[in-house]
Amino acid sequence: MVPISFPPVETVSLDPVIIQARLANFEVGKIYLDNGSSTYIIYEHCFNKLLQRVKDLKRPPLAPLVGFNCESSCPIGEVSMEVMMSEYPLHRIEVVDFTIVRAPLPYNVLLGRPFMQKFRVITSTIHGMVKFPTPAGVATIKGRMVWPRESKHVNKESPKEVKHDLSIEVASLP
Repeated sequence: MVPISFPPVETVSLDPVIIQARLANFEVGKIYLDNGSSTYIIYEHCFNKLLQRVKDLKRPPLAPLVGFNCESSCPIGEVSMEVMMSEYPLHRIEVVDFTIVRAPLPYNVLLGRPFMQKFRVITSTIHGMVKFPTPAGVATIKGRMVWPRESKHVNKESPKEVKHDLSIEVASLP
């Protein structure tokens, strides 16, 4: 296995790690990597902009979502999609089971610890980047808060400052 390392810190990033990836073969920006979450969430405003063949895969939710403060909310559905991180040859593809949530957030997707474990992602909030192993070597994705025009085709709103907790847990039904 190839060792994964980060460069020396020149300036410390205070921003969350926000990346771009390919979901169901569609480029999606404003993906929030949240070390404090234990779920995969795609927000309804993003899900509704995917191709109809993907929307047709929507199924009923299995469980409510419960936050760290025990508040629960009902998701509107679930969907399984391929997620491709980075570009060929330093890329990785995995199937992810997303929970579809209606919420007025500036992000399109939230990926928590299970995603990072599945993709073997190492997140450095100080560097504002992630690294992960691929068969061809180590891939690096630099996060950003400001998205170029070509990334805004999924969500046309400008990024907003998030002032609330995004940690959401999946609770099993009794």
